[in-house]
Order: sequence, then C-alpha cells, then structure tokens
Amino acid sequence: MSAPHASPSAKIKSPNPGELTPRDDIKKQVSEVLKRVDQLIRHGDLKIAQDELVKAKQLDPKNVYAMAFEERIENLLVQETESKLAQEARRAGEEEAKRHYEEEQRKAEEARERLRKEATQLVHQAQVTPVDREQIVRTLTQEQARQQATAEVPKSEPSTQVGSHDDDLRIYRDYLDQIWADGIPTSEERKQMDLLRSAMSITADEHARLDEAARLAAYEKALHRAVLGTRTAPSAAAHLELRKVFHVSDAEHAQIETRLLGEFRKTRKKPSIVIIDDDVRLLELLAQAIGDAGFEVMAVPTSDEAYALMRKHRPDLILCDINLETSTMGGFSFYEKVQEVPHLQDVPFVFLTGLTDEVLVRAGKELGVDDYLMKPISQQLLISTLKGKLKRYRQLRTAAPTNAAA
Repeated sequence: MSAPHASPSAKIKSPNPGELTPRDDIKKQVSEVLKRVDQLIRHGDLKIAQDELVKAKQLDPKNVYAMAFEERIENLLVQETESKLAQEARRAGEEEAKRHYEEEQRKAEEARERLRKEATQLVHQAQVTPVDREQIVRTLTQEQARQQATAEVPKSEPSTQVGSHDDDLRIYRDYLDQIWADGIPTSEERKQMDLLRSAMSITADEHARLDEAARLAAYEKALHRAVLGTRTAPSAAAHLELRKVFHVSDAEHAQIETRLLGEFRKTRKKPSIVIIDDDVRLLELLAQAIGDAGFEVMAVPTSDEAYALMRKHRPDLILCDINLETSTMGGFSFYEKVQEVPHLQDVPFVFLTGLTDEVLVRAGKELGVDDYLMKPISQQLLISTLKGKLKRYRQLRTAAPTNAAA
C-alpha cells in the first residue's frame, strides 16, 4: 500500500523566529555601513566615507540617513577644499610680505648709511662737537624710519590735511586691526609694533587705547562669524576658547554679545527656531535641514545654554528633545522654566522624542506643550509641522487684538 501524498501546505517551511527576513537583513547591512561612515567622518576620512556610503545607497537607495550623510560629507569636502586654498593663499602672502620686508630693510640700511655720511658732512661744515654729531644722526635716522613706516602701511582712506600725528594714529590703528584679526599678536608682530610706535612717536596711552579698540573689534567680528554666520551656535566651551584667543573679559564679552543680538533682531527677517538636542550629530542634521528650509537656526546641545540664550533672544519656535542627559534640566523641567520668562510664554514649543509612552505624551499636553514629533521623522514632515505651527501662531497673534476689542 503506497504512502499517502503530502498536501501542498505541508511542504511550506515556517520561518524561524530567530532568522532575519530579506528586508531586515538589508536594514542591518545598511546600519552597519552607516556606522562605519559615521566613524570615518569623525576621523576625517571623507573620501573613504563617501565610497562606503555608495554601498549603503546601493542596498537602500531611499534611506533618509544615507542621504543626510551624503549631504554632510559634500559640505565637509567643500569646507576642506576652501581651507586648503585659504592656507595656500596665506602662505603665499606671508612669503611675499617677507620678501617685501627684507627688501625694505635693505633699503632702510642704505638710507641710514647715506644719512650718516650727510651727518658727518654737516659736522665738518658746522664744526659741531661729537655729541651733537650723534644727535644729528639719531634725528635724521628716526625721521627716515618714520617716513618709511608711513609709506609701508596701507591707508584705508585718502590722506587729509589734518595734523600729521592724527594721520599716524589712523595708520597705526589700521596696522593693529591687521595683526589682531586672527587673535593675540605673535612676538614678531609685537616687535614690528614697537618699531612702528617708536617711529610714529605713539605714546603709551595712545597705544593702549588703540590696541584695546582693535582687539575688541577683532573679537566682535570673530563672534559674529561664530554666532550669526553659522547655523549651529558654538557651545559655552567654544565661546570661552574664542575669548581666550582675544583676551576678552566676561564684561567685554557680555557687552559685545548683547550688541550683536540686538543687531540680529533688527535685521532678521526669517523665522528663528531654537533646537535643543544632546545628540550632536542629530542636532547638526536638524539644523541643516531646517536652515535649508529658510529658517534662522540656533542649535544648542543643552537646555542650560538654550535658556541663557533665550533670556536675551526671543525665537519664533522652540524644538526640544525630551531626554536631555547632559543638561541640568530635562525636557519637561525646561519647558516649565521657559514659561516663567514673560517674553517666552507664547512661543510655540514642540517636543522631539524617540519615546512612545502615552503617559509622557499626555503629561506634556497637560503642561501646555504645542505638539510632539516622534523620532525618526522625515524631513518633509518636520518642516511641514514647523511651518504649520508658525502659521497658526501668526494667525492667533493677528486675531488677538480683534478678540480683545470684542
């Protein structure tokens, strides 16, 4: 008697719960590749990271994180190229300046020798004493050095008929602006400064006043580039390092920062958004995406820095992670603290979180938080939500006077 035939369904093998499906396996491979890409970026191996990213895109062409990494690498490569070009230009400028300086030194030595000969002739003609002879040589040499120093330093404005010392002060300030541009002057720059001071008869008080003005002006320009010229605000440590470069005190920094923020508020036309997230890599990606969408972005890694910033500067919207491990205030505590500041009470506040706990979401809603966005989030949904919140906020502000009148 023959064995019964097995039914078709009996031939289908049930998947092993411990095995990965093809889709899961692709996700795992992409994840491993992106981890390598992240490490390579951190070590500055951008070309290798770019090659690795090609593998991830081949596995999953629509992967959002792969596209974000690709954009990040392209930006870093552009910055790297610009930095190399700037260094080459600076080296060329330094070599040219050195050749010019050596040539001027040679000419100055020849001029001093001619002056010595002229002084000797004057001594013989006037029959003066050796002491008078040395005085004549010294006076003529100083005058020649002063004229040469005046000719070497470029003037930013046409010369006027005001007293010659006023011209010297202006030229000296221009020179100080140049040597303070990249921070504390070097010992060689200090030597040249002393020579120029002597040749132009700059007093100690005049030097102190002009040197302080040049130092603070250079720091203000550097701070402007760091705070307003980039989408990600420097950390407190970065601010402190910048202040060390220019020898800036707490009081001087506070005064300059207040002035810069005031100018920023006057000129700002784009809606501003403050982002707080202790995941620095995600913070950079969010700042890049939101900035590209047409917003002014101030991105900080801790709620403490964000609170200090917003006490001086009122944003149009706040996007904050709930779980802030490196801050003294968690997301909820930070929200309550913000609500205590009068000029921040009506600013839309949106939480960004990877948590799906309904109790936490409900607690935030009860506090008055405007919305929640769950990680991971697509760039399109993020930008649409932010635009919607800002639009609704503007409508409420526009309608507020009418409602009050009614």
